[in-house]
Amino acid sequence: MNQPTNSLTPLAIFPDRETAEAAYSTLQEAGFAAERLSVKSQDIAPSPPVEETEAQRSAGGGAIAGAIFGALAGLLLSVVSTQTQGTAALGPLNNLIGIVLAGSGVGAAGGSLIAALMGASVYRGEARMDYIEPVRYIVSAEGNSEELERAKAILGEKGYVTDNS
Repeated sequence: MNQPTNSLTPLAIFPDRETAEAAYSTLQEAGFAAERLSVKSQDIAPSPPVEETEAQRSAGGGAIAGAIFGALAGLLLSVVSTQTQGTAALGPLNNLIGIVLAGSGVGAAGGSLIAALMGASVYRGEARMDYIEPVRYIVSAEGNSEELERAKAILGEKGYVTDNS
């Protein structure tokens, strides 16, 4: 038999909330239960290409800041570790240099990664408005295939059906 689905199936996509809500109301008036209908917004703006963002420049600055912070953390750890008895055989200078360099390297890698990820969302130069697309609204319903086809037909009769691509 034609079993109802347990998930919402998109019926139509609209460019504005008012039209989507009118289509929703049309389906309710046609007998579809409100708890089996949905209107949701979807932001369809894509991410900008990485080469048009501040990711690379931010990564360089993050690497420098991370290296400095890592070196300071390494220096602090090396001072603390020279106070323990187990590291005395290494010599305080070797211990100091090794930990400071390790901290600097880890800090540079972490700092550059974090800064690059943050810079990837910042446009280089002027803000590019051509990447910003409007929000669209999706009317969905839950039901078996016959009910979903009926809902689409009702929307089509009222002129609400739009291209779902």
